[in-house]
Formats: sequence, C-alpha cells, structure tokens
Amino acid sequence: MGHAHATAAAALCLLAVLAGCGGVLDDRATPAPVEVGNASVPTGITADEVDASTLAASHDVVLGSTNYTVRVSEVITTNGTVLRNATRNRRVSQGADRYLFRRTQYASGFPTSSLAPVLTYWYDGTTVVQRIGTGAGIRVDRFSAGPSGPLNDPTSHRGIARIFKSFELQPNRTLGDGPVRLTTVRLSNPQTAPTPSFVGSPRNATLTALVDDRGYIRSYRLAYDADASAVSEPVRVVRRVRFTDLGATTVERPTWAEAAAQSEP
Repeated sequence: MGHAHATAAAALCLLAVLAGCGGVLDDRATPAPVEVGNASVPTGITADEVDASTLAASHDVVLGSTNYTVRVSEVITTNGTVLRNATRNRRVSQGADRYLFRRTQYASGFPTSSLAPVLTYWYDGTTVVQRIGTGAGIRVDRFSAGPSGPLNDPTSHRGIARIFKSFELQPNRTLGDGPVRLTTVRLSNPQTAPTPSFVGSPRNATLTALVDDRGYIRSYRLAYDADASAVSEPVRVVRRVRFTDLGATTVERPTWAEAAAQSEP
C-alpha cells in the first residue's frame, strides 16, 4: 500500500473511532429540589428545570478557557456478560489547539471487534500522529488535520446537549454554593437520545449528573437498555464521563510522536 493510501486509511480509522464518541453516581436516590434562595446555581438550571442548551453552552465556555482532562468509560453487557468495555481519555490544552487522545477497548461479537485494542493520537494544531496497536504490532501514521484537528467537539458540549435534551431532569439540593446534582424524572425523547451506531431502541434509561457551580458538567452517568443487532438478547449500556483537572492538565507531545516527526523524510 502506498503512503497516500496508508495515510487515508489511518484517517478513516481515526474517524471511525471518534464517531463512537464519569463520576460514578447513584441514580436511585431522589434528594429534595434545589433551593435557589441566596445560593447561586449554575447557568441553565433553575429550581424546577434544566435548559440543556444553555447548560451545554456554559460547559463549553468554561472548558474552552482552560486546559482539562476528559475520561469516558462505556460498558455494554448482556445477562451479566461483558460484550464491550471501552475507555477514552483525552488531555486538552486551552482552546484545544493541542490534545492527546487514547482509546482502549475489549469487544466480543460486536462490530467494533475489528478495531485495534489500543489507539493513541497526538494533535499539535496542524498535524495528527497516530499510533495503533500494542507491542510488535504497533503502526504509526502521520497526516495533516487542519486547524481544529479530528475532534469536532473537544469539550463534548454538543453531545451533552443532545443527551440532556432527551431527559426531563430534576435539579437537586446541594450544600451552600456547591455542585448541583441532576437526576432523571423520565426519558422524554428516546428518539433523539444518542446511542452507539450498533445499538438502538433505548429504554429504561437514567441520567445522573453533577454540575459545578462554575457552570460545567463535572461528571455524568448514562445507563439504558437497548437492542443490538450483533446479539439476540437485550443489552445494558452504561457510560460514565468525567471532566477533571481544569487548569492542572499538562498537554505535552509524547516521545513516540516526537520520534515520528523526526523520522519523516
């Protein structure tokens, strides 16, 4: 395969991974409603409801003004058997002009089984250096990615808006001016709830989130039952997402990306 074809294949592989793109919260409890009173609440939240678009926009502004880390875990099971266990971690600089992304996964009998178990890539503002596989099977590719890179939503605010709009959520009381906890009243728009491409018909869904008083989502947990064409039984999907280390995340080019840049002819 020529270099151009290899580069194109690498880019397509990366896009496939990103297309699939928390704190552990107990969604069984139902605390009392938030008390607005003299205590401030994050933008997009009132005593009675959550404006998902406004909250997501606030989340995007807060994270976009600093560096941060995103940790995503998604586990799909059926009858207690794990079919897929995937993690995605990304370290993002202020303004998302640099970021380091790593995805690991275990999958059995799912369309994603064909993906490499480990994928890591570095984006420096113009170029992506991508490392696929582990051990002796590692392949490194390098290709141009434009001014925004392969991540079209580094802060995940568009995904947050879509997910939160699918639910009727109840804000719940916290201490003083601390974080606000959102719990599920009901899944109000199941047809718009985003799911992986290989599952559908979400039901029995719950969403729980912790919103920082600065106006960003600290974490959320999304869980639901669904159908999957790859298996005959219903599956359970649990996704946990955390946004951490605001202002404390270091985003530096890894040594393997540096070596790949130096080896370019």
